[in-house]
Order: sequence, then structure tokens, then C-alpha cells
Amino acid sequence: MIVRGWWVGALAAASLLGGCGFLSTEEDEGVCTGTIGGAPVELRLRAGRSSYRLDDLNDDALFRLRYDDDAGNEVDVDVGRIDTYGLPVVAEESPLFAGAPPWIVAWEERALAPTAGTLLLSYITDYDVEGRFTYELGGDDRLVCDFQLSRPMPTSGSSDSDWD
Repeated sequence: MIVRGWWVGALAAASLLGGCGFLSTEEDEGVCTGTIGGAPVELRLRAGRSSYRLDDLNDDALFRLRYDDDAGNEVDVDVGRIDTYGLPVVAEESPLFAGAPPWIVAWEERALAPTAGTLLLSYITDYDVEGRFTYELGGDDRLVCDFQLSRPMPTSGSSDSDWD
């Protein structure tokens, strides 16, 4: 039906232009809380600066996480690479650096120099990931960072419609 086709097309166009939130890539959420230099901090995940995708060659999950606050404190995970095929069935907190399990392929922090850390993935699919990592920064300084990243599901490029 022509009216239905127009409605679906208008909805898809509005979604791609940011009119609808369900296809938005700006829905990332996250916060780091703890202490840096002995002072309490709360850093927020920067909208549009973090990313999550699956590598086309091996299905590794690739993360980039950017947190900051108004005082200039930053957490920049440049490379977080997780072997999705090697993930354990039961989610458990795992070391990020020394003693990391083989499913944590890489984790590189640019802004800080953590002395130790852990990672817990509570949920991971092709389009969504949720988890928490911690950084031990030396002395009593420590950060606990939560993240939730979502990406839109791909839309069909064909003119055929499943609605008919």
C-alpha cells in the first residue's frame, strides 16, 4: 500500500536525521567515580566520543571509551578488544592487565597509568554492551567506571518490505 510505504520511509528518514531516539548512537551512558590525587571525582562518558563495534574479520568486540569532568580529569580507553568467542559462560570480574584471561585481547589506557584493573561484562551482543571496569591508580586512588553502549541495528537497503 502506498500510504504504508510512505509512512515507513518517513519514519526511517526521521530516525536517521536524529528525530527518533531508537536509532540514535548518542544513547551511550557511563560514569567513573572514585579518587584521583586523593580528591573525589565523577567523570561522565562523553556523548558521541565513545564507540562499540564488532570486527568484521573475527567478531572481536572493539571499545573506545572517553570519560571526563570539568576539572580536566580524563579516562581514555583507546583500545578495548574482547574475543567474543572466548568469553566465559559465567560472567566474572577479570584482571585487565597482569594476569588477564585470553579473551581480553587488548586494553590500552591513554590518559592514566593504572597499576592494576579489572573488567566485568554484564551484557554483550552485536549491538549493545554493558559492563564495568576498575583502575587502581596507586596509593589510595581508584576509579570504578560503568558503561552502556548501544548501536543501531542495520536497516535493509532493499526496497522489499517485510510489512506487506
